[in-house]
Amino acid sequence: MKQRRFHVLVLSLLMILSLALTACGGAATTASSAAETTAAPAETQAPAEGGTKVIYTNGGPEEFFETPWLNPGTFMYNKSVYAHLIVADENLSPVPNSPDALATYEYSADGKTLTFTLRDDAYWHDGEKVTADDIKWSIEYSTKTAVLNSVFMSTFQAIAGSESGKAETFSGIVVDGNKITITFDTIAPDALLT
Repeated sequence: MKQRRFHVLVLSLLMILSLALTACGGAATTASSAAETTAAPAETQAPAEGGTKVIYTNGGPEEFFETPWLNPGTFMYNKSVYAHLIVADENLSPVPNSPDALATYEYSADGKTLTFTLRDDAYWHDGEKVTADDIKWSIEYSTKTAVLNSVFMSTFQAIAGSESGKAETFSGIVVDGNKITITFDTIAPDALLT
């Protein structure tokens, strides 16, 4: 019985070793001849203007205009459909004066007031100018959607006068021309991510 157990153990170890060596082995290489040539790369063409972008998805939003506030990382089409007040780099650091951003921003020294200044050339898809009132409306509306990402919700509920997101209008959001100033009751560390 001991001898049989020993043989099974040795066979098992050999199988594991052979699998490990196979998995860790290098790829087979083939010798290339000096006569081989590489074709020149095709000339790069400028991207086409206009056209239609087709994006397939397995479902739609549960209500009109809700998707911007769900999970922006999951809903990749949001990145190409919706513009952003600010733009972040790969390290999630804001990119100052990015041509893709709709606004510049400034924080108060205490971190409780955030002011966005909209660019003069920010327009909706229909040619209408984006206004600070549009931004205010979108923040207030988002808290009334069926589903809201927790990062957005915690940030918007921290806005002064939001009554935890239940108020019709938030007294902590003040519009002055192309500027929108948001005052928070508490510091909202994710405000620039929203």
